[in-house]
Amino acid sequence: MSPAAHRLVAVLLLLLLLATAYNVFNHFWLGRYQMYQQVQLELQDRLQRYERLLASQAAIEAHLLHIRTQQADQDYYLPHTTPTLAATALQQQISQLIQNHGGSLASSQILPASEHERLVRVAVRVQWVGSAETLQRTLYELESAEPLLFIDNLQIRSRTVRERVRGATRADQQVINVTQLIIQAEVSGYMQSV
Repeated sequence: MSPAAHRLVAVLLLLLLLATAYNVFNHFWLGRYQMYQQVQLELQDRLQRYERLLASQAAIEAHLLHIRTQQADQDYYLPHTTPTLAATALQQQISQLIQNHGGSLASSQILPASEHERLVRVAVRVQWVGSAETLQRTLYELESAEPLLFIDNLQIRSRTVRERVRGATRADQQVINVTQLIIQAEVSGYMQSV
Protein backbone atom coordinates (compact mmCIF):
# COMPACT_ATOMS: atom_id res chain seq x y z
CA MET A 1 0.00 0.00 0.00
CA SER A 2 1.16 3.41 -0.85
CA PRO A 3 1.69 6.13 1.74
CA ALA A 4 -1.26 8.10 0.33
CA ALA A 5 -3.54 5.08 0.83
CA HIS A 6 -2.24 4.71 4.40
CA ARG A 7 -3.02 8.34 5.05
CA LEU A 8 -6.49 7.93 3.55
CA VAL A 9 -7.18 4.86 5.72
CA ALA A 10 -5.83 6.70 8.77
CA VAL A 11 -8.07 9.70 8.03
CA LEU A 12 -11.06 7.39 7.51
CA LEU A 13 -10.30 5.56 10.77
CA LEU A 14 -9.96 8.89 12.54
CA LEU A 15 -13.30 10.06 11.11
CA LEU A 16 -14.88 6.74 12.10
CA LEU A 17 -13.44 7.09 15.60
CA LEU A 18 -14.67 10.69 15.85
CA ALA A 19 -18.17 9.67 14.60
CA THR A 20 -18.30 6.82 17.13
CA ALA A 21 -17.12 9.12 19.92
CA TYR A 22 -19.73 11.70 18.90
CA ASN A 23 -22.50 9.06 18.89
CA VAL A 24 -21.41 7.72 22.30
CA PHE A 25 -21.23 11.26 23.67
CA ASN A 26 -24.56 12.16 22.08
CA HIS A 27 -26.26 9.00 23.27
CA PHE A 28 -24.98 8.92 26.84
CA TRP A 29 -24.26 12.51 27.76
CA LEU A 30 -26.63 14.52 25.61
CA GLY A 31 -29.37 11.85 25.94
CA ARG A 32 -29.16 12.10 29.73
CA TYR A 33 -29.16 15.88 29.51
CA GLN A 34 -32.32 15.82 27.38
CA MET A 35 -33.94 13.27 29.71
CA TYR A 36 -33.16 15.47 32.72
CA GLN A 37 -34.55 18.48 30.89
CA GLN A 38 -37.77 16.56 30.15
CA VAL A 39 -38.05 15.45 33.80
CA GLN A 40 -37.44 19.02 34.92
CA LEU A 41 -40.19 20.32 32.61
CA GLU A 42 -42.63 17.69 33.92
CA LEU A 43 -41.77 18.56 37.52
CA GLN A 44 -42.20 22.26 36.81
CA ASP A 45 -45.59 21.57 35.24
CA ARG A 46 -46.61 19.48 38.26
CA LEU A 47 -45.39 22.21 40.60
CA GLN A 48 -47.48 24.80 38.75
CA ARG A 49 -50.57 22.57 39.02
CA TYR A 50 -49.99 22.11 42.74
CA GLU A 51 -49.53 25.85 43.18
CA ARG A 52 -52.84 26.46 41.37
CA LEU A 53 -54.52 23.89 43.61
CA LEU A 54 -52.97 25.47 46.67
CA ALA A 55 -54.17 28.88 45.54
CA SER A 56 -57.70 27.50 45.20
CA GLN A 57 -57.55 25.62 48.52
CA ALA A 58 -59.94 28.00 50.27
CA ALA A 59 -62.52 27.61 47.50
CA ILE A 60 -62.13 23.83 47.54
CA GLU A 61 -62.53 23.67 51.33
CA ALA A 62 -65.64 25.87 51.14
CA HIS A 63 -67.08 23.61 48.43
CA LEU A 64 -66.25 20.51 50.49
CA LEU A 65 -67.95 22.02 53.55
CA HIS A 66 -70.99 22.78 51.41
CA ILE A 67 -71.10 19.18 50.17
CA ARG A 68 -70.78 17.80 53.71
CA THR A 69 -73.55 20.10 54.94
CA GLN A 70 -75.73 19.13 52.02
CA GLN A 71 -75.06 15.44 52.70
CA ALA A 72 -76.00 15.92 56.35
CA ASP A 73 -79.24 17.57 55.20
CA GLN A 74 -79.95 14.61 52.91
CA ASP A 75 -80.26 12.39 55.97
CA TYR A 76 -83.43 14.29 56.95
CA TYR A 77 -85.30 13.48 53.73
CA LEU A 78 -86.83 10.25 52.52
CA PRO A 79 -84.24 8.67 50.19
CA HIS A 80 -86.66 7.31 47.60
CA THR A 81 -87.08 8.48 44.02
CA THR A 82 -90.88 8.47 43.82
CA PRO A 83 -93.60 9.28 46.37
CA THR A 84 -95.14 5.83 45.91
CA LEU A 85 -91.92 4.06 46.84
CA ALA A 86 -91.42 6.40 49.79
CA ALA A 87 -94.97 5.83 51.05
CA THR A 88 -94.65 2.05 50.74
CA ALA A 89 -91.36 2.07 52.65
CA LEU A 90 -92.91 4.34 55.28
CA GLN A 91 -95.84 1.93 55.68
CA GLN A 92 -93.47 -0.99 56.19
CA GLN A 93 -91.34 0.98 58.68
CA ILE A 94 -94.37 1.99 60.75
CA SER A 95 -95.83 -1.52 60.70
CA GLN A 96 -92.52 -2.97 61.88
CA LEU A 97 -92.23 -0.40 64.69
CA ILE A 98 -95.74 -1.11 65.95
CA GLN A 99 -95.15 -4.87 65.93
CA ASN A 100 -91.76 -4.47 67.65
CA HIS A 101 -93.45 -2.67 70.55
CA GLY A 102 -96.26 -5.17 71.03
CA GLY A 103 -99.04 -3.45 69.09
CA SER A 104 -101.04 -4.67 66.15
CA LEU A 105 -101.64 -2.67 63.00
CA ALA A 106 -105.36 -2.38 62.25
CA SER A 107 -105.18 -0.41 59.00
CA SER A 108 -102.83 1.61 56.87
CA GLN A 109 -103.59 3.97 54.02
CA ILE A 110 -101.27 5.91 51.72
CA LEU A 111 -102.37 9.53 51.41
CA PRO A 112 -101.85 11.56 48.22
CA ALA A 113 -98.46 13.22 47.98
CA SER A 114 -98.34 17.01 47.99
CA GLU A 115 -95.61 19.38 46.89
CA HIS A 116 -94.47 22.33 49.02
CA GLU A 117 -91.81 24.52 47.41
CA ARG A 118 -89.07 22.02 46.45
CA LEU A 119 -90.23 19.27 48.81
CA VAL A 120 -92.77 16.48 48.37
CA ARG A 121 -94.77 15.50 51.44
CA VAL A 122 -95.40 11.75 51.66
CA ALA A 123 -97.98 10.70 54.26
CA VAL A 124 -99.54 7.51 55.57
CA ARG A 125 -102.60 7.24 57.81
CA VAL A 126 -102.29 4.35 60.26
CA GLN A 127 -104.48 2.88 62.96
CA TRP A 128 -103.17 0.44 65.52
CA VAL A 129 -104.13 -1.16 68.80
CA GLY A 130 -101.81 -1.40 71.75
CA SER A 131 -101.04 -0.44 75.31
CA ALA A 132 -99.94 2.96 76.60
CA GLU A 133 -96.36 1.68 76.59
CA THR A 134 -96.71 0.63 72.94
CA LEU A 135 -98.01 4.09 72.09
CA GLN A 136 -95.21 5.86 73.92
CA ARG A 137 -92.40 3.77 72.42
CA THR A 138 -93.80 3.87 68.89
CA LEU A 139 -94.30 7.64 68.93
CA TYR A 140 -90.83 8.17 70.37
CA GLU A 141 -89.18 6.08 67.66
CA LEU A 142 -91.19 7.73 64.90
CA GLU A 143 -90.30 11.23 66.00
CA SER A 144 -86.62 10.49 66.66
CA ALA A 145 -86.07 8.56 63.42
CA GLU A 146 -83.96 9.60 60.48
CA PRO A 147 -85.17 10.56 57.96
CA LEU A 148 -87.35 12.99 59.89
CA LEU A 149 -90.95 11.88 60.33
CA PHE A 150 -93.85 13.99 61.57
CA ILE A 151 -96.99 12.88 63.37
CA ASP A 152 -100.22 14.79 62.71
CA ASN A 153 -103.90 14.33 63.54
CA LEU A 154 -103.21 11.99 66.44
CA GLN A 155 -106.38 10.48 67.92
CA ILE A 156 -106.38 8.12 70.87
CA ARG A 157 -109.39 6.20 72.14
CA SER A 158 -109.47 3.62 74.88
CA ARG A 159 -111.59 0.57 75.32
CA THR A 160 -111.81 -2.03 78.03
CA VAL A 161 -111.48 -5.63 76.95
CA ARG A 162 -112.12 -8.67 79.12
CA GLU A 163 -109.39 -11.26 78.92
CA ARG A 164 -109.11 -14.64 80.54
CA VAL A 165 -105.98 -15.42 82.49
CA ARG A 166 -105.28 -19.11 82.31
CA GLY A 167 -104.81 -20.99 85.49
CA ALA A 168 -103.89 -24.59 86.28
CA THR A 169 -107.52 -25.69 85.99
CA ARG A 170 -110.62 -24.23 84.38
CA ALA A 171 -111.84 -23.22 87.80
CA ASP A 172 -108.62 -21.24 88.38
CA GLN A 173 -109.16 -19.11 85.28
CA GLN A 174 -109.82 -15.47 85.98
CA VAL A 175 -111.36 -12.81 83.85
CA ILE A 176 -109.64 -9.44 84.03
CA ASN A 177 -110.32 -6.11 82.38
CA VAL A 178 -107.52 -4.76 80.17
CA THR A 179 -107.42 -1.26 78.75
CA GLN A 180 -106.43 -1.10 75.11
CA LEU A 181 -105.71 2.04 73.15
CA ILE A 182 -106.85 2.55 69.58
CA ILE A 183 -104.48 5.02 68.00
CA GLN A 184 -104.96 6.76 64.68
CA ALA A 185 -102.40 9.17 63.22
CA GLU A 186 -100.93 10.55 60.04
CA VAL A 187 -97.20 9.96 59.74
CA SER A 188 -95.43 11.98 57.10
CA GLY A 189 -91.96 12.64 55.79
CA TYR A 190 -90.49 14.77 53.04
CA MET A 191 -88.49 13.93 49.99
CA GLN A 192 -86.73 16.39 47.73
CA SER A 193 -88.46 16.90 44.41
CA VAL A 194 -86.36 15.96 41.43
